[in-house]
Amino acid sequence: MIIFCKGAAQIERVFIVVFSLFLLAAGGASAGYGPEVRTVKDGGGTWGSILEMSLELRGSDARFIVRKKDGLPFSTESSISIRTGSSNGVAVAKDIVELGSSSARLAVQLDDSSPSQSYYGYLSNSYGYAWVGPLKIDVGDQQVHENSPFIRSTYPTFGSGIGLEPPRIESRPVVAAVSKKVRVAVTPGSCRDGVQLQCFAEDTERQRSNYYKSGWIWSGETVQVPFIFTSPGTQTLWCKTRSRCCSSPWASRDIQINEPQRKPNPPRISSDPATAKAKVPVYVQVLPGRDPDDDQVRVECRAEDSDRTSFRPWTSGWFTQPRWADAVFTFESVSKKMLTCATIDRSGQSSLSVNRFITVEDAQPLLPSMTSSSRAETKINISVVTNADGTADSKVNVQSSRSEACAPFCPENGEITYDKPYLPDAFTPADGQPVYDPDDDSYIIRETVPDGHP
Repeated sequence: MIIFCKGAAQIERVFIVVFSLFLLAAGGASAGYGPEVRTVKDGGGTWGSILEMSLELRGSDARFIVRKKDGLPFSTESSISIRTGSSNGVAVAKDIVELGSSSARLAVQLDDSSPSQSYYGYLSNSYGYAWVGPLKIDVGDQQVHENSPFIRSTYPTFGSGIGLEPPRIESRPVVAAVSKKVRVAVTPGSCRDGVQLQCFAEDTERQRSNYYKSGWIWSGETVQVPFIFTSPGTQTLWCKTRSRCCSSPWASRDIQINEPQRKPNPPRISSDPATAKAKVPVYVQVLPGRDPDDDQVRVECRAEDSDRTSFRPWTSGWFTQPRWADAVFTFESVSKKMLTCATIDRSGQSSLSVNRFITVEDAQPLLPSMTSSSRAETKINISVVTNADGTADSKVNVQSSRSEACAPFCPENGEITYDKPYLPDAFTPADGQPVYDPDDDSYIIRETVPDGHP
């Protein structure tokens, strides 16, 4: 079946053209009955009798059009329904009248078992209500036009649930949390013209009185419809396809809304190391906190004046069970720096932050290159060699200006390290071993020069 979704003016033109062609083909003779149209203007409500309703029977379709008597558009978005028996009877078709609409079009599908019924139109909004009717359909009325000469497959169909397919609401996600935005993919029903999606769910900001409405899109396009639920439990999403003339039946599905996720516990930051060198990477161990909802967790750390700021934090991988991870920082300058870490779970919940300080020192060696004089007036040239990454001990090369007879000061014997200071044989420490001075992180050698030493 080909479905057209055009405006009312286009529908009338198609109707006239098809009907004219039929009359020409039949030689001007009527071979059947056209659709019967009935109108009622009686009614009441908050504002009195302000509505009129027309009924068109086409085959087994009863198509209702409700508009204002004064011909003006509706000034308030309202709910509209077709009811049986009375204006407070059972609603057999529902829709929403949009602000600025000139009419509401709904349809009821009848069959051979449908009883004789009186139908009423009922409109309501936050300011009041209005009703119009009745229009009665007797048993067999719908059969009068089963042989209507109009080709139904090429005639645009009005009303809720007739001709226009309902949208498809994706089955995921099946669970969402209170106060957290959830997006649901919805694809409108088929139509040759542009369509809109209208969706709502109770206990959200998108209730029926404030439903979500997409822009005009093509059939087959998928829209991510946002909802924020305000209470837990099983909630129902409702969506329908709407063209410029028609509305599909409502499609729905349930979604489980849970209480908000609990925050994970804060991480732990190791107390070592207490110091670091400027422009040299330093490793700090961090243990993410556990998550009370048993979500996977990771830890995120940052430190200002480093390569891991809040704009580019260090992040571990995901852990099912928390374990220690090595966070790496490279600081740019010397001073006391603050490390900040937090645990994050899979739902995006973040723990309270944990801080600790680390002292960043100058990366220059403790023994700079220099030339000095010993007490024996011996010229000693001292130079320091340190690996670029700072991972190896610094080595100090000592070269004496004395003659080759002073073997202890010869270059091949002159390599020392910080933890193994070089002690020339020609000098005897006055107090035994070298003395470590913590104030400047150096060794002090108190030596005496033997008598007669050159």
